[in-house]
Amino acid sequence: MIEVLNTPLFLTWEVTNRCNLRCKVCYNASTDMHPSEINESEASFIIDAIADCKPIFVNLTGGEPFLRPDIVKIAKRFIDKGTDPQLATNGSVYNEEMFLQMKSIGVKSIQVSFDGFEAAHDAIRGSGSFKRALKTLKFLIDNGFSAKVGTIVTRLNYLDIAEFTKYFYELGIKKLGVFRFVPTGRGRENQSLQLDADDLVWLQEKLEQLESRYGIAFFKCDHSLAVFLGKKKNAGGCELGLKCLCIKPNGDVLGCPFFPVVLGNVRETSLVKIWQDSPILKEIREDIRPERLLGKCVNCPNGIKEKCRGGCKALAYETTGSIRQPDPRCWR
Repeated sequence: MIEVLNTPLFLTWEVTNRCNLRCKVCYNASTDMHPSEINESEASFIIDAIADCKPIFVNLTGGEPFLRPDIVKIAKRFIDKGTDPQLATNGSVYNEEMFLQMKSIGVKSIQVSFDGFEAAHDAIRGSGSFKRALKTLKFLIDNGFSAKVGTIVTRLNYLDIAEFTKYFYELGIKKLGVFRFVPTGRGRENQSLQLDADDLVWLQEKLEQLESRYGIAFFKCDHSLAVFLGKKKNAGGCELGLKCLCIKPNGDVLGCPFFPVVLGNVRETSLVKIWQDSPILKEIREDIRPERLLGKCVNCPNGIKEKCRGGCKALAYETTGSIRQPDPRCWR
């Protein structure tokens, strides 16, 4: 039985498509401002629509959110509505004044992206980007933010995960997001950076060891793998259609940042109505039922299949055109 909530728990708003980097793993292929980007006068309406969902987590990202001139106003509006947003930045837009403004209005959490140590990070994000991101992270830590590190694991960095974790733990990081590379957007041009199934199993087991050793909180997108390995009894699978939504810079609403099917537009339809009434979401929720899954999922033990739901649905869709098919990096 798949439980559907009245509203989504996790909301991502890509506040701009503008970005100063051209990262090889970018799921958006972010470059310039979207021609129909939600402007400052519309932003309050979008914020109110998000707040009406009463989410437990709101992530403001991009593009690069600190390239949006009104980003402090956006964050303050969320806080005034009783929602504490996280900002996710590439860390290369160093602006002490803006960071301190965020601090003064009550923003607590800012996540900075690091895709490995300097050589790997700069190979993915551009020369000098590691040093700039590190400067930003140290400023955030020194000024009392609940700073996080987010990393996309690829062939260039996954073997360094133990030293990587230790390094940032010693800087004062207590929360580290480890995200699988899903090759959409610009990532389609760099498919070879994906980990294979055995690599992902190795990584999951290593993360469990590191979590125990350092007491650091890991945020992982591969809940399905945790189910498969029996590590987390309460872990669930992909949350597409069940817990999350993503708002694009032009107001289009997706089921998750990696799933390209447009469910509606928040300029025209409320998020709550999209969540509850979208025919596409209803179809997704039907297709992730255990008895609807195809391929190797058919013969997977029920105890796993019901929680796993076939792994990453965005990757299955990107590869096969159907979310009923299994994750192409299935570990079984």
